[in-house]
Amino acid sequence: MLRHAIDFGIPEWKAILDQTKGIVFFSTPHSGSNIANLVKYMGWVLRTTVSIDELEAHHPRLRELTNVHRNQKKLGKIPIQVYCEKQKTYWGNVGVLVVDETSYELKGCQKSNVSPNSQTISCTLLITSKQENVEFYLYSNDSSARRSRIFEAGKEYIATRVELGTYSGTRRAKNNLITDVPIEATITFDNVPLEVNKIEVFQISSWLGSSYYKNDIKVEFRDISLSEK
Repeated sequence: MLRHAIDFGIPEWKAILDQTKGIVFFSTPHSGSNIANLVKYMGWVLRTTVSIDELEAHHPRLRELTNVHRNQKKLGKIPIQVYCEKQKTYWGNVGVLVVDETSYELKGCQKSNVSPNSQTISCTLLITSKQENVEFYLYSNDSSARRSRIFEAGKEYIATRVELGTYSGTRRAKNNLITDVPIEATITFDNVPLEVNKIEVFQISSWLGSSYYKNDIKVEFRDISLSEK
């Protein structure tokens, strides 16, 4: 709603933005919820909606809204308080956490190794599991379904290397995440044309194995500027 107040230029909506003094989130799935995944998979019983679809765990739409809030000057000044659950909600004997606390934080993307015809782009992340220790894979180019990539001006570039803590590889890197301990990851793209000076979309391919989620995760960041290394 606050984003539309900025984008659509309607005076009455802008007044809401100007008068917003703070935002409080109660168990709100910023990265999506596995409950939404479950509801979608049970679509033959429960009809899903666009809203349910966009609340899937790590849905790109939620990531986009997070980036807009983080990077938009006026929205970024609004103070936020976030509360997340620490105890499971039970349906019979089945207990679940509605909000998963996996975090992907983009530190930035840099260009280096500039030659007359190409350059290298490296994007650095901090990845954190805030719920429990988990098994984690980060992909560069493992398969057509598991590859990290960037898009700019209609062109697609596939990652050539990936590092996850002390592990690295040209296809993937595996490591174990410790609860509340960020681990640094770097995804590298070699032989990128010199005319690429920014990134329209950066899509990260990963896999998480835990007691509450065992599946692929795709995370997107948009409108990224490049710095010199």
